[in-house]
Amino acid sequence: MKTWLIVFSLLLSAASHSATLSNLSTRGYVGTGAENMHAGFVVAGTGKIQVLIKGAGPSMEGVVPGFQKNPAITLHNAVNGAVIHSNDNWQDDPSAALVQQTGKAPTDPKEAAFVLELGAGSYSVVQRSTSGSAGIGLPSVT
Repeated sequence: MKTWLIVFSLLLSAASHSATLSNLSTRGYVGTGAENMHAGFVVAGTGKIQVLIKGAGPSMEGVVPGFQKNPAITLHNAVNGAVIHSNDNWQDDPSAALVQQTGKAPTDPKEAAFVLELGAGSYSVVQRSTSGSAGIGLPSVT
């Protein structure tokens, strides 16, 4: 059994004046079962920051061989593991209109994405396969 853990660390400032993040992503193998991809980030400060979290796969066709065909993502509190939000097929998420308004919506309806406001804390995005197919995935925080 392959076990892959890819961690990216990011400190986001959530001060009330203005917090910005352009994009942070990592690419790697997402297997089946427990072979998920984990990406961590930290929000610091006292305010809230709006983030777009995506799990790409099919949009990499023709660019990345062996891409993940049907990714799903779950955002966890990194301290206690509690699930904050989960998505498979971004257009089905309650925040789909906000995802579209970012101008950075996934190009494939099988990809996962959502927009949330987050306060200070440590977070982990887990990208997994929903169809049992393994492949290269790309979780990102924007």
